Formats: sequence, C-alpha cells, structure tokens
Amino acid sequence: MKTKRILAALLMGIFVLSNAPNLALARDGWRWGDSNGRGHSSDQNDSSDNGNNPSGSNNNIPSFHGGERWNNTDSGNTNTITGNINTVTDSMSNTNTFRTAVDNFGWTNEQSHITRRNIESDHEVLSRDQKDTINKRIDNIPLIRRLDFLISVLTRIETLRASIEASTRSADAKAQLIALLDSIVTIIQDRITTDIGSGSGAINDSTPPVTSSLSVSEITSSSAMISTTVNENGTGFFVVTPSGGTAPTAAQVKAGQNGSGVTQPIAGSSALITGMNQFNVTGLAPSTAYTVYFVAEDVFENLQSTVTSRDFTTLSGSSDTTPPVTSAISLTGITNTGTMLQVTSNESGALYIVSLLSGATAPTATQVKAWQDASGATASLHGTFTMVTGMNQLNLTGFAPATSYVLYLVAEDTSGNLQSTVTSKAFSTLPLADTTPPVITAISLTGITNSGAVLHFNTSEQGLIHSVTLLSGATAPTVVQVKAGEDASWALASLRETSTIFTGANQINLSGLSPSVDYTVYFVTEDLVGNTETALHSLDFSSTP
Repeated sequence: MKTKRILAALLMGIFVLSNAPNLALARDGWRWGDSNGRGHSSDQNDSSDNGNNPSGSNNNIPSFHGGERWNNTDSGNTNTITGNINTVTDSMSNTNTFRTAVDNFGWTNEQSHITRRNIESDHEVLSRDQKDTINKRIDNIPLIRRLDFLISVLTRIETLRASIEASTRSADAKAQLIALLDSIVTIIQDRITTDIGSGSGAINDSTPPVTSSLSVSEITSSSAMISTTVNENGTGFFVVTPSGGTAPTAAQVKAGQNGSGVTQPIAGSSALITGMNQFNVTGLAPSTAYTVYFVAEDVFENLQSTVTSRDFTTLSGSSDTTPPVTSAISLTGITNTGTMLQVTSNESGALYIVSLLSGATAPTATQVKAWQDASGATASLHGTFTMVTGMNQLNLTGFAPATSYVLYLVAEDTSGNLQSTVTSKAFSTLPLADTTPPVITAISLTGITNSGAVLHFNTSEQGLIHSVTLLSGATAPTVVQVKAGEDASWALASLRETSTIFTGANQINLSGLSPSVDYTVYFVTEDLVGNTETALHSLDFSSTP
C-alpha cells in the first residue's frame, strides 16, 4: 500500500506540473494606456487593453492598469511549479505523509485522471491507461518549455532515487520504489527522444528570425511608420532615440532602453508575422533627427544578436509653440481600488499620469512624461492616454484600499508642446466593504418573572436583534424565520421582538410571557449593512408562577 501511495504522489506531481496554466508564455505585464508595456504604436492599443483605445473619440473610457511589469506569468508559474513538486517529493521521505500529500492535490475517485482503484491494483507498475495519462499531461506543456520541464523532472527523480537507496527500507521495498521511478524515467526519456526527433524542430529550434528591409516612411512632425520583413512569426522590439547616441544591444532594445541602459519613452513591441510588418511610432518631436533600433525574437525566444537601425528626421510641423491648457480636473466614483478622472483640454494630444503615495516629493513635468517619481525611478502606477479637445474621462484602477494617493498630470499637444507645470490631485481610496456580521458574547437571562425576562449580551457593532420566544420542545426556526418573526411552520410568532443594538453591552426586555411555562428564546443579530449571523442563539428558561 505504501508503494502505491508513492506512485500516486509521483503521478500527481507530474499532473501538477503539467497543469500549470500559461507556463512561461507571458512576457512583461501591461502598463496603463499601453498594452505592450512601453510603446506608442497604433497596433498596441487594441481591444485587449481593457478599453484603452486612444482613437481620439470623446466616448472612450480607457482602463488604467497599475504596475511596471504586472502578471509576469513566467516567473509566477515557475515558483508555483517548484513549490508543488517540492511538496510531493518531500512527502516521499516520510511514509506517514503519503496519503496527506495525495489528498492535498485533490486526489478523489471522481476528480482524478488516475483513480485510487487503478493505482492500488495488483497489475504492472504502470498500466497502459496510466502511461497514456502521463503522456497527455506532458503534451499539455508548451513545446518551448517541454524539454526543460522533462529534464527537471528527471533531476527530481534522481534525487529521490538516491534518497531511497540510502534509506533503511528493506531491499525488496527499495526495489519496488526504484521500479516505480524507472517506469516514469522510461516514459520521460522516450518523450525527449520523440519530441526532439519528430522533425518539427519545436524543441530544437535555436535559430533567431531573419529580418530585412527595415525602413521608415510616412514621416510627420510627430510620427513615423516602421516597416520590416521577417522569415517567421514572433515579436519585434523597437527603441527610438535622438540620433548620435550609443547604439543599444539587442537585450537593451528588448528592454526598451538606450545604449546607456536608460528606459526610453518611445519604445515598444509588436507581434510579427512571416512577411511584411508595419507599426506606427508616435510622440516624436518636430524637426528632430532620430534613430530607430529594431530586433526580432521568434516564438521560441530566440532573440537576434544583431540590432538593425535606420536614421530619420521628423518634419518641422506647425508653428504652434503653446502647450495645451487643461481645466475642470476632478475625481469621481472613488472605490477601494480605483477612480474616474475627468479633465478638459483646449486641444488634442497626450496626457501623462503618475500616481504616488501621499507625502512623496512631487515629480517634474519631464519626469511625469517619463513615468518617473522625483528620484527618477519608474513609478509603479503610471500611464499615457490620448487626450481629445473637450472633456476626457479616464478610468484609473490598480490602487490599494484605504490608501492616500496624489495623481500628477501633465499634458502635451500634437506639436510636442509639453506643459511646464504639473497638476496634482489628491484622493484616498475607500476601505474594503464590510462583509462581517456582528459578534455576540456574554449572553445571559436575568429578571425572570411570571410575565417577562431580560436578555443580556455584548455585540461588536451596531445593528438590529431579532428574537422569537417559543414553547420549549417546539421545532427550532431558521435564521430567516426568526428575522421575519415566525416559527418553524412560518406562522407569525406571538412573542417576537426586533430592537436596535449598539456596540458593547445591550439588554432586551422579553414580555408577554405566561406564568409557570417553559420557553426557548431564539435570536439573531445583523449589522447596519445587513450582514446577518448565520447561526441562531438560543436560551431555555421557565417563567415564575
């Protein structure tokens, strides 16, 4: 039986690993107003950006997501995987914890893909169905991570093997355990050989994409169209810097940095398809010489080592040298995690926002545009939004409950004129909603007479008490029935009370009793927002003659 439990734990370890959602598929988290974390290209503002579509329409209410790099699925799931397999493997060192380890992973006859009955049968070490199930779970691992995953499992098994061989178990018990491990090792080794030798190149692909024909066209005073051709699907990363600086490395371009490692405001990424790709870069200054640096990465994370670049100069643009004027700035609909910002502008352009905790030093206009705090560090809550002439509404989320913040705003028109003065707006998020009913203690009955009694109790908060007094032996009512003043048959009780209660000590008079009668009083409390206790309180007593 212990041997079979070990097999169950081993199999469940593989299931936990293979069921990890979205293993290492996600990259950087999204930033406010920018679905790809850095860029300003038009194809980055798609429907996936929670409504943040800077189309210039007054009706758009874009979402505001906090975080420099939120939802880093790669890192998060790797930690989860490591923790789960450690739990399983550690449990194998103590035979008394085998069943607990299996149960913790939801191992039931109805839910498991391999049932206890199959595991505990007297057939071969692994049945055909069990082997098929393991292979199906391995199939669920993305190809890009499968080899690393299988190798990590083999490493774990070798650790287990050494532990078993060094244990004080009998030779027969050791042999059974080693046989179990060998069965799983055989499956994994076969999968490594099969997947690498399948001819698909899925695991073996180590060749980065090839790009050609990088060009810049449709140049205006504030934007340009970047075009390139690639030989396979993947992701393209770009950085636009003023000409003359040190060229960044491929890794720096991917990180949105210049050659000095400083994050650039005009940078981003875009999905690539085999063939021609185009993306629009905005936020450029008029009459300025720029260099765009580009690097591609395929779906297997093979990043080009050589950066491609093109120089271009924006047009002179208009003679507008006046920054926009913003007014009527207000915050409405404040919740425990967000608020609605309203701002009116006399011209279209871009609105840059940084949110800092109250008490922090205010950033400059240049720092707000670069999403930085006063120290020059990237603020965790920041965003860039399209601003239209007239009223603009922006839905800002990602805040912590019951916390005081200051929003810093600066606007820039389409000619690149940035406001020199930062506008600030302070606010505090609401606390989490009350979902807890009152807590009742120190319950007692005093002053019992032939017609009444006094109920005493303490409560943790203000609200109401509902009580029903019935003859002893009657069927107990429910919470809903007591709140309605009814007995268990839904008939209105003749002895019922609803009274206001206050934080601390309370007493309620029970009246209308008959002499020398045995009673049971049932009562329940609720707070001012309707959170009601789930269980009734009851006391038995007898009135005096």
